[in-house]
This record gives sequence, structure tokens and C-alpha cells, in this order.
Amino acid sequence: MNNADSVAQAIFQGCGANLGPLIGTELESGAVSVEAVPEPPEGDLAVLTIGCEVEGESLPMLYLASPLSEIVTLARRMLNDEEPDKERDLSDKDLDSVGEVLNLMSGALDQVIREQVNPTLRVTPCPWWRTSVPGDNEFEEGNYQLATGSLSIDSGSTVQLLFRFPVELLKPASDREERRIQKQVLLLGLDDQLQQSLQPLLESAQHQVEAAEPGAEDIDEVYARSGTIILSGDGDGDRAFELCRRLRLGNATWSKTTILCMAEPTRNQVIRGIESGASHVLRIPTDDKTLLRVLKRARAGA
Repeated sequence: MNNADSVAQAIFQGCGANLGPLIGTELESGAVSVEAVPEPPEGDLAVLTIGCEVEGESLPMLYLASPLSEIVTLARRMLNDEEPDKERDLSDKDLDSVGEVLNLMSGALDQVIREQVNPTLRVTPCPWWRTSVPGDNEFEEGNYQLATGSLSIDSGSTVQLLFRFPVELLKPASDREERRIQKQVLLLGLDDQLQQSLQPLLESAQHQVEAAEPGAEDIDEVYARSGTIILSGDGDGDRAFELCRRLRLGNATWSKTTILCMAEPTRNQVIRGIESGASHVLRIPTDDKTLLRVLKRARAGA
């Protein structure tokens, strides 16, 4: 059983464990299958959309769903209905109870993902909806996986459960941390004018920007949380080349993307900058497209 299978199995088992005591019967989780299905599930489904955030990064929406005609049998058991499996029109009480069932299931999902995937994950359930009357709701498109399982009731009936989730959800926390670091840019020892010209360009592209001096007391911590370091080669050029060399040889910075900014770089200065460890020498002033292209190219070759 791979990671996706085991997570889905635990979620569906948790759904049964949360619901069983409230309906007075034990719910047994059935076999689980997980496959890549980019298209949304079909049928008249009750759907709970769930917002998902990991370490401040929003992921695509998660979805818990079940055929409405099946999940309502659980909802009616919560209402102590004497004939929960009898087919009939849905009442307002039935529909309200379906929402309660889905919210209980989302509690199991929250617990399992935080325990088995990432303890920093936070989920936010949205109001439930049905695919036959979606209103403003819809399934997001993207690289989604669909887990299918079931809960068996003592009466012999079965309720199908669906969990639709983006592949990013199960990526290791280290991968997400690396992506976060790659979006963090350090402006190292830049004068105010250069800093003020670069910072808006970076922030408009959703980069997190921090400024620091090379001799700052906590500079190693700043280096550790930065993916790209931008420094100036103007003024005392020898000092900038030496700083590039120290960054390339430093334990905390040797793998970082380093961009050396110069107003009028000569061929010899560009060569010396690269030899000193700079990932790229950037002519300034620059524009947002050029800056982002340089970032991308420098990271690819860092």
C-alpha cells in the first residue's frame, strides 16, 4: 500500500470512527483505491470543499464527497429516523444533517493528514453543496488524485466515500520548505536606491524580500532562509568579488543563487564575478521581466 492509499484508508476509517457512536452502530471501512483522475467525479453528490494551507502556502482545494442518496442514510440515522434507508424526498432536516455528517468526516481528514502528512497543515471546511444544484460551487481543475472507499452499515447497505486531493498534498514537507526558500530573496548590503528599485519588482512576482548587511549578527540565519542572494558590485568592486567568493565557499551559502548587480559591467568584470562564485551578473537598472528571467536562469544553473 503506497502513501496515498494508506492516508486515504486512514481518513475513511476515521470517518467511520467519528460517525459510528452518533448513529449507534459500527461502521466498517471497505477497500480503498486511489488513481489519477483529472476530471471531477460525476453523479448527484454531496460535496464538502475544504481549504488547505501548509506553512502559509495555500494548496488547491480538497473535496470529500458521497452520493447524496447514500450519505443521507447516515444523516437520517443521526436523526433517529425509523426508516433511514427508505427512498423518499429529502427534507430540510435531512439536508442539515448531511452537513453535520460531512463536517464530522472533515475532522477525521484533518487529524489524519496532520498526523501522517504534515503537522503544520491547516484545513478550513466550507459550506457543503450538491453537484445537482451547485450554485457558485465547482470542482477545481488540476493535477488531482481521487480516492474511493466505502462505509458498511449493519443493515447491509454501503455508503461510497470519495476524497479528491491535489498531488501536492502528499509531497514531503521538505519539498514545500525548499519551494518556500526559493521564493525568499535576500538583498545583501545594497544601498537604499538599489534596494528600492529591486524590491517592488520582486514582490510583484510574489517573492519574499529581506534586506541585511553582511556583518549582521544573525546573518547565518538570514542566509539559511534565503534562496537567492543579490549584492552590488559597484563601488568597491574588489570587496564585492571577495564577498561572492565567501558566499560560494560558505557552508550556509554555497548552494544559494547569487546575483551580482553592476551598472556598467565590463567583460572582464563579468568573468571575474562568475569566477568569484556569482551565479549571474545583472546589469542595472533592470525591469521585472529581465530580473525574473535572470532569477530563473541563475537558479537552474546554481
